[in-house]
Amino acid sequence: VDNIDEQKLIEFINQANDANRLNYRYKDAVDALCRMNLMVDEHLNNAGYYLFANNKPMILKLATFATDSRITFIDNKLFRGNIFECIEEGIRYITSNIHFNAIISGIKRIEKPEIPIEAIREIVVNSFVHMRVTEGDYNEISISPHKVRIYNPGLIALNRDPKDFACGMIGSKVRNPLIAMTLYKNKTIEAF
Repeated sequence: VDNIDEQKLIEFINQANDANRLNYRYKDAVDALCRMNLMVDEHLNNAGYYLFANNKPMILKLATFATDSRITFIDNKLFRGNIFECIEEGIRYITSNIHFNAIISGIKRIEKPEIPIEAIREIVVNSFVHMRVTEGDYNEISISPHKVRIYNPGLIALNRDPKDFACGMIGSKVRNPLIAMTLYKNKTIEAF
């Protein structure tokens, strides 16, 4: 339990209660994590570790390229954090490195991103929900002038053609049910 970010856990519990997907008054970290099946015999399981660890177990590779050929870096860095921190950093990185245009509405200036923020959030979150989570694996976000590429480790579930998923013929298969259920509880994802 010493390896968890207790403040992040308390914040999560509050969000899940506000979303009416959890009805729990925080007592202590062990009790909270055990109730969510993220701790067994006072030891974090893998889902609990990657979600709430304070020792930054996940790696997120971030890069911005000058051209679509992805040869010359404008920015290149590694970010370390737990899943919640990596999701926040991924969204922040993309929104900081894409273009915005300004629309004047009356006397107000409204900035509009070239990619809707809701779409960015959804794809970044899903890249962590559906990734293969093992030590040494990482998610990657790379931005070039005409595309944002988000990579996560793991094969296409069931060895299906990605086009079958894209056109809605088949649904996604949850690779990490405890991670997905936890992210559902605080409305990070909408469906489980």
